[in-house]
Amino acid sequence: MKLIKILVTILFISGCSSLVPGNFVNSRLAYSFPENNNICLKPAKTSPSAFNSNDMLKAELQKEGLLISCEEPYVIGVWAHEIGNGHVETLSVPGVGSSSSAASCAGGVCSGTGTSSYTPGHTVSSVKYERVFLLNIYEASSLPDNPKILWSMELTSRGAITQLNKLMKTWAPIIASNWGKDVNNEFVPNSGMSLLMD
Repeated sequence: MKLIKILVTILFISGCSSLVPGNFVNSRLAYSFPENNNICLKPAKTSPSAFNSNDMLKAELQKEGLLISCEEPYVIGVWAHEIGNGHVETLSVPGVGSSSSAASCAGGVCSGTGTSSYTPGHTVSSVKYERVFLLNIYEASSLPDNPKILWSMELTSRGAITQLNKLMKTWAPIIASNWGKDVNNEFVPNSGMSLLMD
């Protein structure tokens, strides 16, 4: 437990923001759209894994209170993602030691005791992946001939998780909280113990 506290302290002191899991958000509102419109959500890729992830994203966004349905009136949401090549990140933690002593003297004779403790240093390596998620909201009547983007959002993050269903659970609350807003490169930290290991 002491070692975990030391690791956390070192991370905060070192200010290595690249080691802090989180997402950066950019979004752009081009045209306002009615808040009571449903969102007909579709993946840009038509693969089984993309459709499964689309179902997960729908469920997570519904939990966040967004109206996810292809019933009229609706806007069309199309999303895509990309996972970059993994690269190894290494964090070296130095050893930590402490000592204390006490001495007493009586009649010209001194005696003392001493204690010391040492936690050895170590190195932690992990593979991190660059991840990008893009969501465009289109006016339904403009597709397919003259696509009109009403709102667009881009999430970028770096972490060990590459499974899209798990990422959807991380990204859905961020999508919902920034829905319809203009956001300029805002940092959004992850929350929850399960995500701190990403």
